[in-house]
Amino acid sequence: MDSFKNAIHNTISEESTSLFGCDIDSIQRAFKKYSTSTQVAHLGREYFSQYMYNSFSFTLEKELANSLSTNGRFQNSNDIQEFNKRLKQYCWDVSKIVEDFSGGWYGKHSFEGDISDKKKTADFTSYAITKLLSEVQREDD
Repeated sequence: MDSFKNAIHNTISEESTSLFGCDIDSIQRAFKKYSTSTQVAHLGREYFSQYMYNSFSFTLEKELANSLSTNGRFQNSNDIQEFNKRLKQYCWDVSKIVEDFSGGWYGKHSFEGDISDKKKTADFTSYAITKLLSEVQREDD
């Protein structure tokens, strides 16, 4: 859920904040502006990139700490920060595969009027994750 909150926040925060803060009207305008297939495609990429990064980070966190030593792969905290920076970039690059899919899905289901159908949304998420995993596997081969 944090990935989704971050993606939404990153996407609309600039649009909904003014010199005087933000109010419900500015937030609604920002959401309306970003409710196009193109913008949802970007939001989907943002979300799945963050989702992958969080998943990898959680899984690797202990191992990275164990690898920190003067003779190890990571000799100081800067090395780990650089690794995390590269991991974040990798996740962004891999998430490109779900960008068009996200926008296309939104456009289709918005047109069909079933955009809030929980089953269809769950199917979308499941398939997007499958696409991400297949891209990671393809790069690994």
